[in-house]
Amino acid sequence: MRHHITSYLFLLWASVANAFDYPSLHSVVGVAADDFLNVREGPDVSLPVIAKLMPTATGVEIIKTTDDGRWGLVNVSEKTGWTAMRYLKKTANPTPNTQCFGTEPFWSSHFSSNASFGLAGEPQRYFQITANINSTNRTDRFATVAQGPSGQLIATISAKQCSDGMSDRLYGLSVEMLVENAGKWTQFSGCCLLTE
Repeated sequence: MRHHITSYLFLLWASVANAFDYPSLHSVVGVAADDFLNVREGPDVSLPVIAKLMPTATGVEIIKTTDDGRWGLVNVSEKTGWTAMRYLKKTANPTPNTQCFGTEPFWSSHFSSNASFGLAGEPQRYFQITANINSTNRTDRFATVAQGPSGQLIATISAKQCSDGMSDRLYGLSVEMLVENAGKWTQFSGCCLLTE
């Protein structure tokens, strides 16, 4: 029975993750084995190259594209740059993982088949996901509810650009989290990214 519930949650997440076009995970395709896919300062081949993607790279998160769909915004190191979408293929991953984080205080959370949450300097707390919920009137928002030994975790994730406030990186998902610990609730705001 538990296996069926977990499978159902994976399928629900798949429908949620595919409700919006971006952000999404991609693989590099069509690049020679001895070459790289350039990441540029802006969406133009005349602009400087700031990083290179390996020809076998997978799990490349595209935050958004230009209006014509030719260039995709990607995070590399502590920067954001643009790469040609003709060399990227959307990954057929029905169950991407999500990593969320925030600052002041520093915290992180991970969502896959289960969830975790931790403040900097403290051990991670683990939660069992009990529900993934689509917004009734928006296709770009959803929530996850999870239960742990010391309380609940409720995360509302939106397909909305987000900045961590500490780097030049942009993220395609924003999150609001409520975390319960021994009956006391705390709210955390931050950004998320998709991972394999």
